[in-house]
Amino acid sequence: MNELRFRGGDLKADRRRAAWTLVVIAFQTAVAVLRIGPVGALSVIAVVAVLFAAFLAVQRRSWTAVGEDGIRIHRGFGRVRSYPWREIRRVAERRQHGPNGEAVSVRITLVSGRRRTLPGISSNPVFPDPHFALKLAQVLARWEQHTGGSSGIGDESRERLSRRLRGVLPGVLALVAAVLTMLFTVRLLDDVDAARRYDSAPSCTVVPPVDPGGCRAVEPHRTVRIVPDADGGSGAELTVRRKSDDEQRTLRFAALPAHLWGLQYGDPVQVTTGLDGRTATEVSVDGVSAPTVDHPDGRVVEGTAELVWALASAVLFTAWCVATRRAPRGRYPWWAPLALPGPFMAMAIADSTGSSDVPLTPWSYWPAAVALLLGVGLGYAVIGSVRAARRHREPAPRNATP
Repeated sequence: MNELRFRGGDLKADRRRAAWTLVVIAFQTAVAVLRIGPVGALSVIAVVAVLFAAFLAVQRRSWTAVGEDGIRIHRGFGRVRSYPWREIRRVAERRQHGPNGEAVSVRITLVSGRRRTLPGISSNPVFPDPHFALKLAQVLARWEQHTGGSSGIGDESRERLSRRLRGVLPGVLALVAAVLTMLFTVRLLDDVDAARRYDSAPSCTVVPPVDPGGCRAVEPHRTVRIVPDADGGSGAELTVRRKSDDEQRTLRFAALPAHLWGLQYGDPVQVTTGLDGRTATEVSVDGVSAPTVDHPDGRVVEGTAELVWALASAVLFTAWCVATRRAPRGRYPWWAPLALPGPFMAMAIADSTGSSDVPLTPWSYWPAAVALLLGVGLGYAVIGSVRAARRHREPAPRNATP
């Protein structure tokens, strides 16, 4: 009997929906240029284009082969996986309802309880397949011929709600973390560009109003008062009055040098204003300067810490979601949440960067990295092996017979 092969590259995109998608992308691009600037918009477009190209390449290379020995699948990357007929307990049609329409696919359930979606046998609004029903019937016919089973056929959309919702929470959290990662990446690129322009701009002494973008304006002020942080840290708020117009400004510092703590009422200070003409970036007295929390370099450090936290969360929740969906016989991989302290520690580090004078280095994240790796390593090395031995001792269910 000839082998049946279903290729993902044979699916053609619907031209109308593809054109509408391009129109929506063009509109979103125009909005992004207006909101976050051309640099951030081009960065987002580049990331989305790379991900979309990788998705299309993987889809075109994926296939499913149905033969005498069983089913072989290739997802476009990695090795080919084979599943003999005796290990396939169920062949089901899976229906998913979304805002753009209904998507259907074919999924097999193995004797161990694991489920695999067959690539190349699917139909959705973007890639419709008018021959989906025929392909499903061919796979079911081959499965019945070699196993004689009939109770495994059905619509998987009628599964128990609790089993269908497995992994939904970590999946949603992974999606949120991925979106935050993209947003933090765009903001970090803007902060890096702003810091570069700030460092390359010359210093000048001007009288207000300051011309934004011309230089880093250094203006004379007088001290009004210093208020230390309530938590007892090294941060403080310094209130100064500009000499030219007596306008008061309150400056926030993550760490104020010891020399500046001795400032008294009326002592002269020099305040440097950023390229926007409004934001005070640093204060200097007798050659000793202190950056404010609005200094461009400080914003780069905070953006880096936030990006690391979001990326760690995205990786953890994605792995958690995959482990939950691949858990045998609907069991929950309770070892996955053991790595949760890692993102929490990374979030704490991100929160402390704005109020700490300790420079942020890769060594700053060693507690978060250890917590993350400890949870994953414990799950795979200890709990995973114990559960694998337990599954090996359990008798496998027999194939269905007419």
